[in-house]
Amino acid sequence: MKTKSYLRLTRLLGMLFFVAGVFGLILIVACLLGYFLSDSFSIDYHPDMITFYSYSATNNGINGIVRTEVDYEKIRNTVALIVGIPTFILVSIANFKISALFNDLSQGDTPFTFDKARKLRKIAYLFCLLGVLPVILYPIVYSLVSGDIQITIGFGYDLIIGLILLVVAQVFQYGLSLQEFNEDVV
Repeated sequence: MKTKSYLRLTRLLGMLFFVAGVFGLILIVACLLGYFLSDSFSIDYHPDMITFYSYSATNNGINGIVRTEVDYEKIRNTVALIVGIPTFILVSIANFKISALFNDLSQGDTPFTFDKARKLRKIAYLFCLLGVLPVILYPIVYSLVSGDIQITIGFGYDLIIGLILLVVAQVFQYGLSLQEFNEDVV
């Protein structure tokens, strides 16, 4: 294995994911400032997902309450902010954890340790959460803010990444357990 190129690559990836995490935090601040300080601020956020079922209905008046003017731009911005901020926070946390993992790998130690498998598993759980949380949160928040009904059943692509990372973490864990068993036998 070309150790120098491996170490350089892991160092570079550690820096790139750190920068991505910082950029995510800056984006959160920019969105909050734009939402509260500007009248012309517009943000569009819809979670990317694989949809199995989707239903939406416009509330034109329920129980004698008839809505008149509805500012859908303001509703869209509010929903995007409420759902986007927790999502961006999770993405930033995931980027910082990935950066820390690559920085550990760039130290030159073996990548096959229980600690690194545990870190990989935590990253996998974050991705699983990112694959489910926005997909569940968006229709609920949209329905509450707008008064319209929106139901979506599906999951985000991040869930697939998270599940794959969970499998890789389990393979690491299993390999380390076999190595420990082998050392005990010998």
